[in-house]
Amino acid sequence: IVMGWRQAWKSGQLAGFDTGLRAWLAPPMRHPGLWRFAILSNLHVTVQTVTGYLTPVLVGALAGPAQAGLFKIARDVATAITKPAELLNNSVYPEFARLASQGQWRAFPKLILRGGLMAGGAGALLIVLAALAGPVFLGTFFGADFVAAQGSMLLLCAAATLTIAGFAFDPALYAMGRPAIP
Repeated sequence: IVMGWRQAWKSGQLAGFDTGLRAWLAPPMRHPGLWRFAILSNLHVTVQTVTGYLTPVLVGALAGPAQAGLFKIARDVATAITKPAELLNNSVYPEFARLASQGQWRAFPKLILRGGLMAGGAGALLIVLAALAGPVFLGTFFGADFVAAQGSMLLLCAAATLTIAGFAFDPALYAMGRPAIP
């Protein structure tokens, strides 16, 4: 981080950059809505994080610790298939930001659809793989007792596939300055 700031300073990219506390508390008028955007985008991430940790606790409270353990394994496997979609989020956002800065709004649906079809197709293949090799995978990596997580894993993989297919919506909404919608 220090080297990045140093390089930005050397290349003159920080000219006119106000580092005072006053500038951070009251953003310049050329960026109206900046604090609202920052707060809502951080709230969005916080809600996702909290629900990720709270869900197994609720399953344990309702169904018992054994079911919570099975659910946790099934969810961790299903969540693993969404990790590439997070990388896609980071790689497609600059393209959405470029399109938004140029006012090319008609390109948004095409990019969302193309990315969704590609990612959803990959997710569907992973569901088939989980259905065919799931018991062997669960038994090998987690033990014979966890093969019972197969049904939950398939349902959670299907839900993860829907998430993967819609991966482009978040970066598109952020590029449009609408982080409150997701």
